[in-house]
Amino acid sequence: MQRAIILEKKFKANAELMKAYRRIEYVLAQDHVLGELYRHAKADKSNLVFKVGDLTSEAAVGLTELFHGDTKITAQNAAQVLGGDTKDRSFETHITIDDGQIAKLLEERARGDHKHSQPTDMLQILAHEYGVHATKNLAFLKQLGTRGDAKARSAHVAEAFAPSGSMSGGTHHAEHLHGEASSYNALSAALQIKLPKDMKLSLDEQRSFLESEGDDRAMINAVLAELKPAMDKANAMVGQAADVKHAMERPLKFVKKPAGSSAPVESTCFITTACTRAHGLPDDCEELTVLRAFRDGVLCRFIEGRELCAQYYRVSPQIVQAIGRSGREEELYVRLYATIRSCVDAIQRGDERWAFQTYSGMVLLLMQLFPATVSW
Repeated sequence: MQRAIILEKKFKANAELMKAYRRIEYVLAQDHVLGELYRHAKADKSNLVFKVGDLTSEAAVGLTELFHGDTKITAQNAAQVLGGDTKDRSFETHITIDDGQIAKLLEERARGDHKHSQPTDMLQILAHEYGVHATKNLAFLKQLGTRGDAKARSAHVAEAFAPSGSMSGGTHHAEHLHGEASSYNALSAALQIKLPKDMKLSLDEQRSFLESEGDDRAMINAVLAELKPAMDKANAMVGQAADVKHAMERPLKFVKKPAGSSAPVESTCFITTACTRAHGLPDDCEELTVLRAFRDGVLCRFIEGRELCAQYYRVSPQIVQAIGRSGREEELYVRLYATIRSCVDAIQRGDERWAFQTYSGMVLLLMQLFPATVSW
């Protein structure tokens, strides 16, 4: 079955994006291995959509997402959406490029104002989204289509959407950082040496591509370097806290502050509080109560956890102030609430590690989104 490749109108209207797309399309058409997933939907019945959009709230210039109908598939809903019979379903992988943000970054770089590593070459960004991320979506769906029964599909989904699974953005970026994203590596090399004369990269274009590739990996390295110590500590703490279940199984209230804790038990969870207040929820709402109990019952039992809490209290007021000044307060708090709610749900089902990783990732994303007000 031939896969439908859909180029949305605004994508086609951008001459630079279309030039980049045509080059990638040529490589995929010529290379049997690279082009197999691109051309053939086979059992997964999935289409590939290229579009432009505003990604400032994602702190990104490119984004790849998997959809079933209008439903974006995430780690939170994957089991429900994908666990049943998928034979009669069709899926779409959306690749979104923020051409406006790229133009802004190029202007900043020309003025010498570009302070943070961000990729700016449209060809490299599009190659990244397809080679690093979209190919993982397409491969996952291909494998899902071969699972014959609901139990096998559910197991495949659970494994793929685990924090270190094949559908984890963190896994994709770690592979790319360490040069292990084979589809991207092959695509990048082919774009350098296999294009025909009328499509061949000029020396300036080749330099721009390679510089953007370096910025891409530098940005990933900065984020992962910031996140890894917190994740390592979280894994160790949650692994040690085998007796935290009692805090999750009874009505959740504040627990007694551990001896030596530097985080005040009654202090505000700044980002979560601001978000819940924006939704009209009281200070003793379920979301705040569960997260405070997790903080006091798990994190603050360990010196590393108390250090992490102290760092959170240091940066989160600045983030809340930056959100208030952004002019997009309502939009951002709607997005943040969905993440916060998923963390609460994870804690209540006993998946404390996932909740911590997800919440920490949200804070780091906000730090990246508002770099002028928050020091890394």
